[in-house]
Amino acid sequence: MTKKIWFINPEDTFLENKGDRLPLGLLYLSSYCKSLGADTKIIDCNHELLSYSKLMAGKPHYLCFGIATPNYKTAINMAKDIKAYRTKYPRLFNHYLKLIAGGNHITAMPNEKDTIETFDYIIIGEGEKGLEMLLSQHNTNQLIHSPPIEDLDTLPYPDYDGVDMSKYKMTLEGKPAILIIGSRGCVYSCMFCGSAKLKKWRGRSALNIVTEMIILYDKYGKKGFYFGDDIYSFDRNRTIEIAKEIIKNKQLKLLPEDLILRITTRTNLMDEEQLIWLKQAGLDIISFGLESGSDRILATIQKQLTVKHQKDKVELCHKLGIKIKGFFIMGLPEEKEEDLQLTIDFAKSLNLEYADCYLFTPFPSAPVWDTPEKWDLKLDKDNKGDWNNYFQIGKDGMPAEWKVQHPNLSFEIVKKYIEKFKQEVTNRGLTY
Repeated sequence: MTKKIWFINPEDTFLENKGDRLPLGLLYLSSYCKSLGADTKIIDCNHELLSYSKLMAGKPHYLCFGIATPNYKTAINMAKDIKAYRTKYPRLFNHYLKLIAGGNHITAMPNEKDTIETFDYIIIGEGEKGLEMLLSQHNTNQLIHSPPIEDLDTLPYPDYDGVDMSKYKMTLEGKPAILIIGSRGCVYSCMFCGSAKLKKWRGRSALNIVTEMIILYDKYGKKGFYFGDDIYSFDRNRTIEIAKEIIKNKQLKLLPEDLILRITTRTNLMDEEQLIWLKQAGLDIISFGLESGSDRILATIQKQLTVKHQKDKVELCHKLGIKIKGFFIMGLPEEKEEDLQLTIDFAKSLNLEYADCYLFTPFPSAPVWDTPEKWDLKLDKDNKGDWNNYFQIGKDGMPAEWKVQHPNLSFEIVKKYIEKFKQEVTNRGLTY
């Protein structure tokens, strides 16, 4: 019997531009399961509802939820309703409709009471291998530890045909754009970052990436490519190789001449040669996590960079005609009011094209979560399964309450300086 597996992206109620980005992780899982012979469907609740009538008509064997921390409660409520429906009408489903949870939040906190009680299977780690275990019936445990994919080139491209691509309206500088992932993992240990525990970096080859870009341009008209990798330029030689491959395919007219790229990386992973090649390839914007204007705070948060180094790299990018979006955080450990002002002064000095400043928000996957006392902090973890106040990027930019007890700063003070940042530092509203 062909297994039917539906992938559910819960509604991102905390985001202002919800639905402009593809739920790319679920598209990867869908294409992977198709390669194993499964029948898949993707339901992005930012664009459509998951109704009982759809469940009755489709009779999926599995519903797989991709769960991030801020939409955990939304996902749990959806899953509980479906589980109750399954219990009320057992004849409609018989052995069908097992519920699966996965995603960053689930990997960080797989043993939450609501998770354990609601889902039949809980996948910890990257989902592909865990789902393969389920589909091949080589696993009967509720908790499934899914090993990472070592060679990303072996993965099929995301299941773009599984969604209505016309509904995703992301743009880069006015051009139709799309999120793309060229690597997985991060080797750094920034204490605030949810990716800091992923110590293994793996990158797709230049040919693999550019072939996907050609498909996205040819079939869907995409001219902007926003690479969502944490550290796009970790492998210096590979970064240059990707740029050269893009340039070659632009010359062959397989990619558009007016193609633009946006990447995210660290300032220490960029040098002039890379930047020159990337600029020729179409690099328009780099997002840097600049975080703070205080060397003392950068050291505290384990950024392993200095204010001067960050400033020098931003100036180098500007010299080469590359725009910069700077990400900053306020409310970090050991900060005082004077440090918040230093961050504002630093951001203003950089003449950034784009800038955003966020409230320090510890997530369960960040190093600070396990040992907040190391940074003289106390975290309110008694949220009873309600993670709605755990976001950095939201409709109003600020949660209703701060889950941090800071020895030097109140929530009111931090909010005041974030608002001051927004008023004094250039912020043109580029999609985060």
